[in-house]
Amino acid sequence: MSHPGHGGCVIREICTRCIARETKEYFVLIPETDPQTTILAPLDNAEKIGLRAIISESEANKLIEYFSQLDVTWESDHNKRKQTYESALRSGDLKEIAKMIKELLVHEAETSLNHSDREILPKAQKRLFSEIALAKGINFESVIALAADAISA
Repeated sequence: MSHPGHGGCVIREICTRCIARETKEYFVLIPETDPQTTILAPLDNAEKIGLRAIISESEANKLIEYFSQLDVTWESDHNKRKQTYESALRSGDLKEIAKMIKELLVHEAETSLNHSDREILPKAQKRLFSEIALAKGINFESVIALAADAISA
């Protein structure tokens, strides 16, 4: 499953828990990037909180290819850029997240990133790359390498 805050997650099990005097079924999720973390997500509320199925391997391959095809321009207005990036993460649009990652990595290669850009880059990478890793059956670091190769192509 894809979790809006943790990216790609593996469903360890579905369990029943009584929380606040209410018995519900929950997904027990383990994030790809943090296997020590366990997330409980109610089944009956999964879509509302933004859980969805992981993309297919074909879609993951297209996203990696998208990096090489994508033309990016740097938004010099810090506040506007920050707002755009936060909006992309909230939306969960994987192409917009890919665009953000490429913009940040290209800019980082030219000069150093400011504090908020340095903070948002790993969040975006975690969100996108963990899902690609699960879809392709590879580890997170391999996706970072694939994306870097595609960006530099």
